[in-house]
Amino acid sequence: MAETLGMRIRDLRTARQISQQTLGEMIRMSRICVSKIECGSTRDPAVSSVYKIARALHVSLDTLVGKTLEDQP
Repeated sequence: MAETLGMRIRDLRTARQISQQTLGEMIRMSRICVSKIECGSTRDPAVSSVYKIARALHVSLDTLVGKTLEDQP
């Protein structure tokens, strides 16, 4: 099974020992919204939200969305 955006966010967040509540506070989003993104209930989160999450977790957008060198033209 391919890793989803939500799975990558959860894995990065837990690796950094950040709770959903804390991540939400960092990006001015509720814990429930963070949870919905992680579990895939939010099918298409806003790019601005994904960008804020990437910045809070200290990763690039490419890393967060799972883009690899093989994906480049």
